[in-house]
Amino acid sequence: MRNKTLINERNKQLEEDFNALSKNFPKKPDVVYTLLRKKYFITNRTIDAILSGEYDKPKKVFINPNQLTIL
Repeated sequence: MRNKTLINERNKQLEEDFNALSKNFPKKPDVVYTLLRKKYFITNRTIDAILSGEYDKPKKVFINPNQLTIL
């Protein structure tokens, strides 16, 4: 598992870069996403998840209580 602090630092830096690039290219979001993709080697979907805060939420695990567990 990757170090959470490194991922959190990357996410903070990505948000700062996004805000700075958005000021430079206010009407060209595709340019902003392209530059961020090249710098961080991630997809547009990952960028959206980081910016919306979805990436930081813990994943829920759904367990069916009726399912038998065999050990």
